[in-house]
Amino acid sequence: MGAAPVLLDMIAAGKVSRALRLFLGALGDLDPEAPGMTEAEAKHALRNGRCFMANEYGTNMTYAPDWERVRASKAVSAVFLGELSVDTPREAGTRAAAEYLDCPLVTIPGAHNGLRDRPVTAANAVRDVLER
Repeated sequence: MGAAPVLLDMIAAGKVSRALRLFLGALGDLDPEAPGMTEAEAKHALRNGRCFMANEYGTNMTYAPDWERVRASKAVSAVFLGELSVDTPREAGTRAAAEYLDCPLVTIPGAHNGLRDRPVTAANAVRDVLER
């Protein structure tokens, strides 16, 4: 739960593509069961990734939620973790978020992008949380 200072420095120096490669490498292995991408989708994903790194990475990675306010909202909440992210650095942050929010940690099939890669399974998991 925090930005890698080296990536912020790279972005500030205009090395957005290099920062993106390092960022994606840190996410870990991809889900082998995720659907493949067409060449057009891959090009779009690369453009989108560069845009994210240039314009959103710093804000997203340095944002600190008001955990007390979220808890007080009484909103239905859960934190999702892709099963392929278990035993990775992402698991610790995910578990901490669930603890801060005092909500369930739900493990779903897939990796970091399980909500995108396995939408039916992810939708069923979200539905199960909402029906509690």
